Parts: sequence; structure tokens; C-alpha cells
Amino acid sequence: MTLLFGWWLYSFISLIDSEFELEKEKIELTAINIEQSLLIFLKEKCKTINDIECLKNYSNETIKMHDKLNQKYKINTILSFNKNSHILEIKPSLSEINKLEDIHIRKQRAYFSEVLFLGLLVIVGSFWFFRKLSILLNLNKLQNNFLLSITHELKTPITAIKLSSETLLRKNLPDDKKLQIINQTLINTERLNNLVDNVLLATNIDGKLYELKKQPLKLNKIIENVCKEILVPENFNGILNLNLQNMAIDGDELSLKIVFSNLISNALKYAGKDATINIYSKTDGAQDIVYIEDNGVGIPKNEINNIFNKFYRMGDENTRASKGTGLGLYLVKEILKLHKAKIEVFNLKKSGTCFKLTF
Repeated sequence: MTLLFGWWLYSFISLIDSEFELEKEKIELTAINIEQSLLIFLKEKCKTINDIECLKNYSNETIKMHDKLNQKYKINTILSFNKNSHILEIKPSLSEINKLEDIHIRKQRAYFSEVLFLGLLVIVGSFWFFRKLSILLNLNKLQNNFLLSITHELKTPITAIKLSSETLLRKNLPDDKKLQIINQTLINTERLNNLVDNVLLATNIDGKLYELKKQPLKLNKIIENVCKEILVPENFNGILNLNLQNMAIDGDELSLKIVFSNLISNALKYAGKDATINIYSKTDGAQDIVYIEDNGVGIPKNEINNIFNKFYRMGDENTRASKGTGLGLYLVKEILKLHKAKIEVFNLKKSGTCFKLTF
């Protein structure tokens, strides 16, 4: 691209240089034509052009003739008599040459400006094109990952529910075994229901259709209840440290449950069932701040800015071990935005991740 613009600029500059030389040569030839015409005129008036007295007698007529020829050729020339070497000499005036050079310089600047502008336009256009292409390719990758993950997330509970139902139909099982299978079926049904709710919620948020049903809430109670609902069924064997102050806010209970459910599930997913999870809060002026920490593997620095994007999940869906659809953290960010709250994430010094929620 640089070579192309260099060649283009060189071609234009060479062209205007050639035009300048041609115009300059034209002026010089015009001066010679005027000079020749005056010499012919003087030869007709005097026996010889070396006859100074004769030239003096016809000097006024010579000047008039010179001015007439200047008007005819449209060029400003200077008439001079030289007694030593040349009787008559015609030269283009300095102003005529300066005018030509000024036009030449203006043309050069114009071409430089045009090439610079076009060059910047091409660079900006190329940057915009490759940026849009990168976004499209990334979106295509995210959509493929989402389709793979949503298929897996739908198929797993459906298969489990089908298998449980077939087992109950075909076999005479003890009551305790039946109860166990029914409970497992309910868990898979709830998982399937949550998945559908998340997809519908993301669609409603994107379409600006979701409306918060705000009411006075105890944020600490919501977090405590979510911990029980998630950690007990998952047979959590780790350590949960809860240190929450009383936090009264106006918010939508259902959507805030989704926020903390996603964050606590993530801590469990990436830190394991033997993880240490710390959830604590503090009040800073008019702000309530909640911290959710785990001792998992953490988030690579180059991934931190992407984890709240819709459908985004680290790695490739074909090789990723953890389950999910890439909607969880996106919903967390959008729901908190609707509550005029914000979320930040950073890695802990030793290991693990900390999510900071400010209400």
C-alpha cells in the first residue's frame, strides 16, 4: 500500500514538474518570438540594427511595438538595448517567472494534500474494514460456541429426565430409590428451566422489554438464600465464609437472585466442590459493596475484558471442560446496570478471582 501511494505521488509530482518546465520553455520561446519580431521591424526602419542613432530615433516606436507584441502573446517581457554585445534583448519579466513558480508550488501542495488525504482515508477505511471483519469473525465464533454449548446444556438434562422416567416405568424400585430418582429429575428440570429463563431474559434485556419490579429488599438475605439453594444440592464440601452486613436496597428480587446465583455457581464451577468461597460486604458512604471471592484458577489477563460479553466463554467449545452458555456474566452485568449498580473483576494475589459489586 505504501509503495502504491509512493508511486502515485511520484507520478503526479513528475507530471506537474514536466508541465512547469513546458510552461517555462513556452515563456522563453515567446520572448524569443517577440525579440525576432522587433528585429524584423527595426531592420525595416534602419539599414542595420547596429545603427545606434537610427535605433534611438525609432525607440518610442520600438517600445510601442514591444507593448503590442506583449498583448498579442499574453506575456510580460522586458525590452532592453545593449550597446556592447547585443543591440536588442527581450527577457521574460521576473514577475512572470514568479507567477509560474507560484502556480507550480500550489499544484505540488494540492497534490501532496490530496494524496495525504486519500492515504489517510484508505488507512482509516482499511482499519474500519478489518475491525468490522474481526468483529464478524468473533461474533461467528461466539455464535458457534453458543450453539454447541446450548445444545449440550439442553441435551444433558433432557437425557437425564428421559432416563429417570424410563427407569421409573420399567422397574419396580423401592420407595427410597424412587424418591431419589424423582429428586434428581426435579433438579434436572430446574436446570432446564433456568437455562430457558436465562435465554428469554437475555432476549428481553436486548430488546429493552425487561422491566424491573422493584421493592424494598434485604440484599444479605438474598445472598444467604442463594448460597443454600446452590451449594446444598451440589454437595459442597469446601468452606463458605459469609460476613454480610444488613443491606437494604430497592431492587427486583428475581433478577438479583439470578445475579448472585450466576456468580456463586461460577465460583463453584472454577474452584471445585472443595473450594474456599468468601462473601463479605461493607458500606462506603451511600454505597453498599459486596465481594465474592474464590480460590480457583483465576482469569487470564487477556480474557478479563471479554468475560461480560454475550455468549463469550474462555477457550473453545469442543475442548472446554466446564459447562455453560456464555450468558451468565452477560446477564449479571446487564441486570446490575438496570439497578444502576456496577461490577468489577480482578485476580487475587495468590490464586482465585474476586467480583466486586457496588450498589
